[in-house]
Amino acid sequence: MKNQTYRLLTVAATALVATTFASCDNTEPLPSPDENTTIGNPDVVMLNNVDAQRAFSKILSKAVSESRDVRRFIKTEALAQFDNDYDVFYPFVKDKVVADGKTFRDILLSYCDSEDELIQIEESSLLLNILVPDFTLFWDFDAEKWNIDGDEIAVISRDDDTSTLYEAGEDIGTLSSGEIPGFPCLVVKNNERMVVSNSATRAGNTTYEFAHDAYNPAKSQIQTRNGDFYVNVEATDMSGPYAKASELDPIVINAYNELNGVAGAYQRDYIYYGIGKSNKPGILNRNVFEEIFKFRINKDALIIDDTNDPDLQQTTQKKGYLTSAEIIKRVWTEGKFEIVIKSYVSIENSSSPMERSLIFSLKPQDLFSIERAHVHHVNSTWFRHSVNTYTVTISDLQPKWVYPTRISGFNQPARVFLNQWDLYNTSMVMHMLVEEKDATTKKEITRNFTDQYANKLDFSMEGSGKAGGVNLAGKLGYGFSNTKSSTTSIKIQWDENSDELGTLSLYFTHPVIVSDSEKSTKGYKLHVISSGSFEMILVPRRL
Repeated sequence: MKNQTYRLLTVAATALVATTFASCDNTEPLPSPDENTTIGNPDVVMLNNVDAQRAFSKILSKAVSESRDVRRFIKTEALAQFDNDYDVFYPFVKDKVVADGKTFRDILLSYCDSEDELIQIEESSLLLNILVPDFTLFWDFDAEKWNIDGDEIAVISRDDDTSTLYEAGEDIGTLSSGEIPGFPCLVVKNNERMVVSNSATRAGNTTYEFAHDAYNPAKSQIQTRNGDFYVNVEATDMSGPYAKASELDPIVINAYNELNGVAGAYQRDYIYYGIGKSNKPGILNRNVFEEIFKFRINKDALIIDDTNDPDLQQTTQKKGYLTSAEIIKRVWTEGKFEIVIKSYVSIENSSSPMERSLIFSLKPQDLFSIERAHVHHVNSTWFRHSVNTYTVTISDLQPKWVYPTRISGFNQPARVFLNQWDLYNTSMVMHMLVEEKDATTKKEITRNFTDQYANKLDFSMEGSGKAGGVNLAGKLGYGFSNTKSSTTSIKIQWDENSDELGTLSLYFTHPVIVSDSEKSTKGYKLHVISSGSFEMILVPRRL
């Protein structure tokens, strides 16, 4: 080609050309290579990415034109497919011997004006790479079919917008959009299948790792070009129905230690009335309330049917992969879920139960973890960078435990959910109705709840008195001599299109702590109430 016109193959459909340059892009986590900054050696003036690639292309073109050994070396390294593609990663091969005891870097140095020229390139382009492209769709050239006996070979920089071709260090022309060389050609580019794995910014001190296991031959069975695969995003919430001692009011732990295994005794007897295993009478502690410790929603129960609800969407990233944090941020649309929990405690001989309502405004990230995301990868070419499209479906989600008191902006004085549990006057059962609220018109619904009331003989009015006109009776001992049941019908204001997540009931007789067998590792195991779609743990706490 030095004294003859080189051939160009013109392809009308750029999309067809795009399929021929099978080099997959991955993450490029380095600082923008277009910034003229000085890193590593302060005496080295940094080049931008294009200038570094262009300078390296000219040097490389001299070496491959004049040395069969260099051509053989590049072909051999490309065929090794260290990253499942025909890449020759300069940081990995520069110190390998090519011939006569000379390394690849030694040979390149012989074509530089000074060593500083090559150092400048190395420092400016930590992911410097040589690709042997696959042109077999158009003519017989790829890493395997390259005849290294011919010295006519050009070099081009992939990120150089001018698409300048170099042969033997000389500018021999440019490629127009839609053209590919009809002669052997090497491509200088960043290797986006590799990432810098340490904080070093000098080429000599940098360590690398694969951007994804799909590009590591030791961990992948097939070459990954265009294709589909999954990436892990978040770890599943494995905390379970447990709480550390530091998260509980000591009175709860004391109740478990005091009454565990005592027949007929209930932990809330100790917590609310101070009745221990000695079974002496106790007075209601009016500073104790039931608190929502945590809750979670079944992913299949949440119906996204309102324009204000967050929804899952595809997101696309050019030139690399998204981090887990970026995937989480991008796949969810704007908006929050409004979770409403209404509680009802019936009063004996009254048609109006005590009602309380709490609204939790939650981001989808608060409710669900994304275990994995599907990635559709379209590889890069000379004419475009790679594109990765991320898709997350309901099946890729897992529910998280939500701790109401940890929600940013939540009103701490409202942390207590349920009213006081005075068994002399109120039911032994607290009912909860849960909905995911959508902003629509309201309607009235009726729910029938079955309540239980303690026998008045288990209480004494002595020394208890009244508070706000309500009798506050002392409890004579743990347990109940007998109970009676009744049905209460409650009319509830409901949003027309809200998603009902179920009804839950908490009984005074339910344990708070179920077991302490794993308290040294996971913590105390707590009692869970569930509607099937919604799970909740309530724990008494003193204010």
